[in-house]
Amino acid sequence: MRTFGRFLGRLLLLVGLLLGGLWFFGPRETVSLVPEFDPATIGPDVDAYLAAREAGYSGLTPGVEKRVVWAGTT
Repeated sequence: MRTFGRFLGRLLLLVGLLLGGLWFFGPRETVSLVPEFDPATIGPDVDAYLAAREAGYSGLTPGVEKRVVWAGTT
């Protein structure tokens, strides 16, 4: 039983090292951490923009559409 435990421990260690090596040396996708936002896309009326974006979906339940809750308003 002791040899089986030693074998299992070494096997788990080897698998852990292989997975760690794959994670460390694996390919990485570069991601821009700076968000790109163009206010001209939305325009002056945010509610009209959201309504226009959701107009293409016919199965929306009334009351669950997107909305903006502005800070400081009730």
